[in-house]
Amino acid sequence: MPLTAGGSVTIQQIRLINYRIPRTSPFVTSMASSDSCYGIYILMTASDGAGHTYTALGDILPRALVTNEITADAWAGAGAMAEALRGKQLSGTDETADLQTVRDWLAMLDKIANQQKLTTRYPPPRGKQLRATLCGFDIALLDLMGQVYQVPIYEILGGEKRKEVTLSALTFGADMTPDELDEKVEQTSESFSTIRIKVGLNDDQDVNKLRIAATKLANKPDVTIWVDVNQAWRTSDRAIAVLARIRDMFKSVGFKATFICEQPTLGTDMPALARTTAEVHKWRADLPFKMVIAADESIWTLEDARQIVATNACDMVNIKIQKAGGLLASKDIADYLATAAPNMIIYIGGVVATDVTSWANLQLCYTLPRLDYVTACVPRRLYTVNPASVPVEYEKDKIMKHPTQPGLGTGLDLSKLEGYILRDTAAPTTRATVGPATAPQPHP
Repeated sequence: MPLTAGGSVTIQQIRLINYRIPRTSPFVTSMASSDSCYGIYILMTASDGAGHTYTALGDILPRALVTNEITADAWAGAGAMAEALRGKQLSGTDETADLQTVRDWLAMLDKIANQQKLTTRYPPPRGKQLRATLCGFDIALLDLMGQVYQVPIYEILGGEKRKEVTLSALTFGADMTPDELDEKVEQTSESFSTIRIKVGLNDDQDVNKLRIAATKLANKPDVTIWVDVNQAWRTSDRAIAVLARIRDMFKSVGFKATFICEQPTLGTDMPALARTTAEVHKWRADLPFKMVIAADESIWTLEDARQIVATNACDMVNIKIQKAGGLLASKDIADYLATAAPNMIIYIGGVVATDVTSWANLQLCYTLPRLDYVTACVPRRLYTVNPASVPVEYEKDKIMKHPTQPGLGTGLDLSKLEGYILRDTAAPTTRATVGPATAPQPHP
């Protein structure tokens, strides 16, 4: 493959930019309401012996209710990680060796993450500190490799396993009224085969919303109804009781498609999820529709995936790169499940993010051995600005446009961030756009 590097590539500088970009409307779940997208961009500058300079991009998305990570802790952890990476070198000539080097660096950063003294009120479980921070550095390092070897990240991750990635569903907030949902279901089912709804604020209202959706879709057996509970039902007893109400209601209105229930119980209580799944499996023979239980908050790491398989805890997993600690760790989880549980449904979900992280999720999707649902790569049109120099776009219908840049697929348009930067470890650059657009061209 063509290379740009003239010998070893040395990481020279790492700039951290803490940002907050307002949303045009809040997004509500059973746990919280989001009125902005906030995080820390990583700009990693590296150079080689031939005078080529690379600027790689990463995105840290600390989310207290996803990774138990607050911005203050992420900022401190990112500073320590940046210091540890300065001066580190890739060979620039051996992709396999360099990928192993990146894995070794990420293992080192993971140790740094778990040595940090956190200030958050609700620290994450042991061994799972600052996963979103680690994810940002994983993205930046893979972006750097992609620029050096002049290939998109999905090639670094193992190659293209599919030719296209299609958005599975739009997600409706938990605060949407039954009347609003009625209208949205009618519109959305014409374009998407899945209707995804956040629930968990009120059981009666949620069942009523699902009755409206199921009634509308009774004559569309190919359209899936999907609820994300975000742990709101907490215990297996309550989850089973609410699911029984939904089961009986669906039967009464003639629903015949698939129903997905995501994370009905506490993420820290794997046995509760397994009990809920086991009970739902007992109902299957008498159901005119398919009922699927999915894990989200329960799965962070490869070890969590192993526990899910060992206990038959669910039928489907939501792999979030922030919980896994990056694209490499997410790929490891997906690869394991493809072998150990080939019937496990794989979903790539996301958090409130800009197009920078959407590109990272899209790169992951192209290289997964199995991919059933995607909602993490949607173009982000609900913010006041889009700081990605190359926006995520639809190629046609709901198919995401294929990456055309080496590395991540986009750079960072710093001019779009004016007024949205909270902290910056470096003086503003004179160049408005940084990233692949400024990467060196292959040698003739």
